[in-house]
Amino acid sequence: MNKKDKSILFVLPGTARALTGGYKVIYEYANRFSAEGWTVGLLYSYPPRKKGIKNYIKQILKKVMYDIFKTYKVCKWFPVNKNINKYLLANEILDNFPDDCKSYEYICATALKTSFWVKEWEFFDEQKKLYLIQDFENWNGIKDEIVFDSYKLGLKNIAISEWLKNIVEGCGEKCYLVKNGFDFNSFQLISPIESRNPFRIVMLYHTSTRKGISYSFSALETLKKDFPELEVNIYGVPKRPKSLPSWYHYVQKPSKKELLDLYNSSSIFISSSIQEGWGLTVGEAMLCGCAVACTENNGHLIMAKNEITALTSPIRNSSLLAENIKKLITNNKLRIEIAKKGNEFIQKFDWNSSFTEFLRVIQENE
Repeated sequence: MNKKDKSILFVLPGTARALTGGYKVIYEYANRFSAEGWTVGLLYSYPPRKKGIKNYIKQILKKVMYDIFKTYKVCKWFPVNKNINKYLLANEILDNFPDDCKSYEYICATALKTSFWVKEWEFFDEQKKLYLIQDFENWNGIKDEIVFDSYKLGLKNIAISEWLKNIVEGCGEKCYLVKNGFDFNSFQLISPIESRNPFRIVMLYHTSTRKGISYSFSALETLKKDFPELEVNIYGVPKRPKSLPSWYHYVQKPSKKELLDLYNSSSIFISSSIQEGWGLTVGEAMLCGCAVACTENNGHLIMAKNEITALTSPIRNSSLLAENIKKLITNNKLRIEIAKKGNEFIQKFDWNSSFTEFLRVIQENE
């Protein structure tokens, strides 16, 4: 089968039905390649079925629909261009590899396990196999050595942040840096920073221990004793936790407009995440005029410059996080200054520049 010029296939580790930062990045690139006239494909790994008769039926129906229509319906939370092709790779078995996928010029692994698949697939030119590295994926029992091995596969390594690039190069491998951008249309300053309620905080809720949510809850519980008027806008994918106090206003799976409103109706954004590949929510909050109080993980520090664009504190330390939040609540001048400088700083991370650089990198040495 002849290769299609100007075509790229992104390989995703699963059929994500809920908002995830890594998938947002892939979908953004996919849309931009498509807008430039490229043929674009999204290949989703079709995971083994979950337990339970309902899940079994859902899996069967999903596979039947794919077999009939030869395309996979992308989740509703991100507007993927209709002309982008969607495929399923059932149970990660090579015998099920869609024939149409073999004709793509470039193939891009987007996560740890997909890098090993891409390496083994012989349908593609070795010089056009890419690996977009979005985090150091040593979670769920994965050993560091396996992550390091993925960087040594001979794929063209592309890291989204300087700290990840340094890790790859520390393994003796070449790595390109292409920083993520932010969606300036979806996230922007609407409500004046000066007039916002300093006691209104916004944060992301996530069940992963890597997000360190318990430290945010602990910090806010302490602050609530000193500031009874404190309220929190909190959003996430799961249902509202039953243990969440009434002064937390929870929004499940917010739309883009709802998320924009949450950020713009809040004064302070907080994050106690332990590890991030890229501080996506920090940047979104800055674009919307929130003053940021967050932990000093590598992903946050790309944009969170202590006492300039944010107030930062060590990971796993709820008391110091609480101190920084308190400073922003009680010092209106500081809150406004941090918010304005953060908003100004984040403007340099635009998707047009990111896409231009990504395109340059993948075509280098051809």
